[in-house]
Order: sequence, then C-alpha cells, then structure tokens
Amino acid sequence: MNPITPYVYPNLIFQPSWNNLSNMIYIDQPIGTGFSHGQDTVNSTASAAPFVWKAFQILFESSEFAAYQSREFIFTTESYGGHYGPSFVTYFDQQNALIQSGALVGEEIVVSALMINNGWYDPLIQNQAYVDFATNAPGYGQLQTNQVIKKLNDSYYKRGGCKDQEEACYAAGDTAASNKICMEADNFCIENVFVPAVGDRDSDDLRQNGSTPLFPPEYYVDFLGQASVRHLIGAEVAYHECANAPNALFSTTGDVRLDDARTWLPQLGALADSGLKILIWAGDADIK
Repeated sequence: MNPITPYVYPNLIFQPSWNNLSNMIYIDQPIGTGFSHGQDTVNSTASAAPFVWKAFQILFESSEFAAYQSREFIFTTESYGGHYGPSFVTYFDQQNALIQSGALVGEEIVVSALMINNGWYDPLIQNQAYVDFATNAPGYGQLQTNQVIKKLNDSYYKRGGCKDQEEACYAAGDTAASNKICMEADNFCIENVFVPAVGDRDSDDLRQNGSTPLFPPEYYVDFLGQASVRHLIGAEVAYHECANAPNALFSTTGDVRLDDARTWLPQLGALADSGLKILIWAGDADIK
C-alpha cells in the first residue's frame, strides 16, 4: 500500500499506510489487468463478479488463509469500482443466500462495508454532470466557452442525443440487442459530451493540463516494474496499469473503462437500503 520507501525513493517517505492496520488483498480483474494473466473471457461488469467470488472461495478453502475468513471484510474500489463494487457485493450476497438455503456448497463471504473512491455509477448522472461542471464547477467557475457549453447542452438534451441514447440503453436491459445500443450510446456520449467538456484539462484534475499532468506521480508503476518486487510478491508477468485487451472485450458490450452506458445505481441503492455501511468520496477538482 505504501511503495514510497527509502529504498526506492529516498527523498519521498510517507509513513501512514492502510496495511499497517489491515490485511490487504489486491484484486487485478479482469484478466490482463495489473499482474493477472491467462485466457480472458470477461466482457462486462456482471461477468466479472463470478470470477472474483471463485477466487475468494479458493482462498478461504486453503488452510493457509482460512484463519482470515472470520475477520471483517471491507470491499474497497476506485473509479470503475462504482460498477464493480455494487456488482460484486450484490453477487456475493446472492451466493451467500444460496449457501444458507442449501442450494450451493461453499464458503460464505460477508462484506461488512463498501468503499468507493471517485466511482462511476450511472451514465445519466455522470454525463449531465459533465455539462453542469463545464458550465460552473463549484469553486472553479466556468471551465469552457459559451460556444462549447451550448454544444454540450445540445449534444446531451437534443432528440437522439446522449440522454435519449442512454435511456434507450437502460430500456434495453440485458437483451441481445442491448450491447449494440449501449455501445453506440457510450461512443456518442464520450465523443460529444465527455471530450468537449474536459477540453485540454486533465479529466482527473481540472487544475492541470491534460497533456502534461504532474500530479499524482506514478511512483507505484516504477515500483511494481522492478524485477525484485515482482519476485517478492510472486508475480509471473509484468505489471500493466491500463491494459488494452480487457478494455476491448468490455467495449463489445458498451461496458468500457472510460465510460459506460449501463447503470449500477439500483444495485448500489439496494445495498444502501439493506443497511450496508457505504463510504463514497471524490475530489472537488475531478471532472470524471
């Protein structure tokens, strides 16, 4: 959790670290992201959940890790975790119910809390927020010209525009036709709303230029790229921060890394209604 050590970066020492207080498990999902490798068939958020469930089943079946099963389990996600978090925790709850009823044999995995940093939950909310944020970002003012803002409003609200296409994706549900509908909605909204709303700014920090962002530094990429580090953690391949192959699979269902025309807000709402502890946060200068 804290790769900025005197060994790697002698002038940058940051003592606080989550793993000083908790046992941390990092999940590289789907296959091809991070250190994971193998034959990848995952093409959507929903199809990713069973693989993570199976990974934890194998983990807790092992005598080496069984001792950790009774500990509080907090599921922590970031960015696309606005999809992964609600999807995975919902799937875990469904599997636990099957185990309790006797319909499934396995180890219960009870998530006690869900944390989502800068999450992508719902495209209608997110794309409208791009328009609103470009018009007046709280604390930063108007980000784009009046001409760009007019085009953004047209692209979002006009008949057949981003809003209409997103709603068509919602209506399509999980039908066979939904992949094409959602992919087209996704592509339209990225090109005509997201890209012009961001302009030449960094989408993760509007205070920076998008082509030359200086913060946050990616020290961890250099750290994980060291052969000695890969050896210590048992990684078999080089680390890939944003691999293209998994993104290409997700794009076939309109469920992609940069954007997504499908919503997971109902699942997130149901988890909140169930009494699950949920912490959600995002930066005030974060456009995306």
